[in-house]
Amino acid sequence: VGNDLVVAVSHAWRNQAHCDPNGWKLKEVQKIVEVVKQGLVNSKVFLFFDFLGIPQRPFSLEQAPRTQEETALFMQALKCMHHMYFLSDRIIHLDFREEKV
Repeated sequence: VGNDLVVAVSHAWRNQAHCDPNGWKLKEVQKIVEVVKQGLVNSKVFLFFDFLGIPQRPFSLEQAPRTQEETALFMQALKCMHHMYFLSDRIIHLDFREEKV
């Protein structure tokens, strides 16, 4: 809205259970968003990070599986997620080739 920015994060998942088990991507995104926000006056930055915005499969034994409703939302999101990247004002692409295990 107005001068607000929509920023989408594109990133590869190193494993199927969790996209950022050590928090490296989160730290990088926080740094980048701070740079993006510089110079913005009376504006908001809306961030789309698929792992947080779409119901995921459980990534720990204590978590319950997705409900039928969450699975339906996930499938619906997959069908239109490309619009999130196409229509965003900015895209952050994270590429971590040599993550420490």
